[in-house]
Order: sequence, then structure tokens, then C-alpha cells
Amino acid sequence: MSKPIIGHGIDVARDIKDFKNDGKFQKSNRILHPHNFAIQIWLELGAIGAVLFSTLLSIIIYTISKLKTHRSLYLSTLITALCFYSFSYSLWQSWLLGTIFITLTFITFSKKI
Repeated sequence: MSKPIIGHGIDVARDIKDFKNDGKFQKSNRILHPHNFAIQIWLELGAIGAVLFSTLLSIIIYTISKLKTHRSLYLSTLITALCFYSFSYSLWQSWLLGTIFITLTFITFSKKI
């Protein structure tokens, strides 16, 4: 709440020890991790990061819309990734990033076959 414009830095949610919530939503004052990519981006990178992420997502969707082949594969991969990131532990999970990278690699190589 104290740095809404620039954020607090990557993976800061694990390091926050005291979160002033006055017991409104939970009894504990420790948030651990946000379980949502949008909240995590805002917390870690602030409004600037949220705008940059929105711009990146718009560019990705625009690029997918202009593809001639495999458009549905790329779009379904994007939607699946966004669903996972909406409820996952962290945006920076290596297994999830690796799975998405491998899936995109398979799609890209299947275009060449």
C-alpha cells in the first residue's frame, strides 16, 4: 500500500512480515503470497508494471489474432496459462513457466513439420 506506483520488487510477497489488515479479511497479519497474478504484479511492480503487463498481454493477443495457422493452439495456451496464473502460488513458478515454454515449443515445431 505504500508504493502503489513503482511496487516493492520481485518476489516481495514472501518477505512481507507485517501486513496491516486490522483483521478485516483474515486474522493473521501475514499474507504469504497473493494467489493471483494481477495482485502479484501490482504488489511487486506497481502501477507501472500493471500497465506494462497489460500492454504485453495486448501485444500477445494482437499477434495471435494475426497468425495464419495454429491460432487456436496459441490462444488456448494463453487462456490456460492465465487460468493457472489466476489461482497459482506465484507468477514465477519454474514448473509452470517451463510447461508453457515446452508447449509453445511443441506448437512452433509442429508448424514446421
